[in-house]
Amino acid sequence: MCIAGLRAAIKLSGQKRSWVRTEKQMSAAFKKVYSHSEELIPRTYCAGRATQREDLQPDTSLLGLVWPSGILNPLDEKMKATVAKIIEANTVAGGGLLRYPGDVYCGGVREGWVTLTGAGAWPLLSFWMSVYSCLCGDRGNAERHFDWPLEKIDNHLPEQIFADKSKSSVSALLWSHAMFVIAARFLGHI
Repeated sequence: MCIAGLRAAIKLSGQKRSWVRTEKQMSAAFKKVYSHSEELIPRTYCAGRATQREDLQPDTSLLGLVWPSGILNPLDEKMKATVAKIIEANTVAGGGLLRYPGDVYCGGVREGWVTLTGAGAWPLLSFWMSVYSCLCGDRGNAERHFDWPLEKIDNHLPEQIFADKSKSSVSALLWSHAMFVIAARFLGHI
């Protein structure tokens, strides 16, 4: 996302040399991350650290490499393999998406402290996967990911949807609604 932001800033600013140089350095660093030996795109890359390995945990936020950043083509082979792993590992409750396996962020606060009792499915991520599926030309999956959160809510889109109905989430949440509008536009609903 930083690369995409810097590219936009360069386009708007008139090609500041230091920004162009930084964008080229960042893009070269991403190529190293992308070209490592694994078939998946790592969530975290640990170049030159012998004691650490790449974090290949499938993180749904990696969809940002395709949209809105445009860093990768949606049909890029590593991206497609990464998305397949994301869907396999992060799908819950009949179709919702977690950020990553084992995510504990639940959005709750008790006595001024964040509670970390386990994440639910994020409508934002379902809508993001809908956008990705649209970009791949997969209308069926785009509609399925778009519809899943809508089938689970009463009125407003929350931050998360929990299988355990006793857990609640922040609702309404602007970024969930914003992604709903974006996905609806990709699907041609608006």
